[in-house]
Amino acid sequence: RQDPDAVREARRRAVNDRRVWTTPKPDGMGQMSATMSAENVRIAAAAVKALAAAVCEHDERTTQQRASDAMFALLSGTVFECRCGREDCTARIPEPGTVPPVDATVVIHVVCDEATLTGEAEHAGFVAGHGVVSDEQVRDLAARPDAVIKPLVPTGTPQNPDGTFTLPAHLPSDPYRPSTALDTYVRVRDGYSIVPGNATSSFDADVEHVQEYDHTNPAAGGQTVPENLNIKDRFSHVLKTFGNWL
Repeated sequence: RQDPDAVREARRRAVNDRRVWTTPKPDGMGQMSATMSAENVRIAAAAVKALAAAVCEHDERTTQQRASDAMFALLSGTVFECRCGREDCTARIPEPGTVPPVDATVVIHVVCDEATLTGEAEHAGFVAGHGVVSDEQVRDLAARPDAVIKPLVPTGTPQNPDGTFTLPAHLPSDPYRPSTALDTYVRVRDGYSIVPGNATSSFDADVEHVQEYDHTNPAAGGQTVPENLNIKDRFSHVLKTFGNWL
C-alpha cells in the first residue's frame, strides 16, 4: 500500500524476465527450471500432480518420482504409463497431452477486497498456495475469461441497520457443518495450515473444530463459529482427532 507504482514496476520486470533454463547434474541427471506467473505455476503443478496420480496403487515409484515422469510426459506429448507390471492394472492413463480426468478443472483461489477488484483501491491480493500479489495482477486474473468471481457476502443479502451483514454459520440441517460462507471465511482468514512451519494452503487443507463438536449435546461446546474453527493440513487434522495433541 505504501508504493503501489513500485510494486507494479517490479512485477512488470519479473514478467519480462520469465524464462526456462536447464542445468546439468551429476550421474547422468539434469534439472529443468522455469519462471512464470504465480497462477500458471499453480495450474502447471496441478496438472503434473493429477497425471502422476493416474497410476494404480501398485506402482512402486514415489510421489516425486511419478511427478518427474509425468512432467516429462506432459512436456514431450508422450504416454505416461503405470509401472506396476500387473495384468490386472486398474490405472486410467489419459491420452498424451490430456490430464485425468479429461474434463478436470484446475481451480486457483485468489482473495482480494471489492475496492481493489473494481480499481477503486490499490491493496494487495493473495493467491492461495503462493502468497501476496499486486492489485494489478488481481485485476488481470479477474479479467480472465475463465475467472469466476464470488463475493463472500452473496448478492441480495439483507443489510443490518449498522451497515454490517449477518451470514449463517452452519448448515440449517446440520449444526456441525459450516456454511459455505463460514468455510470460505476461515480459509481466507488463515491462508495456510495454522500448524507452525506447515505451508499447506488453506484451500488444500481442512476446516477443523478447535474444541471438538459435541454431537450428543451440541450446546455443551465445540460450536461451529469462526472463533472455534481453523485450518489444519490433513495429517495434523487426523493427528489431533485420533492421536495425542498438545
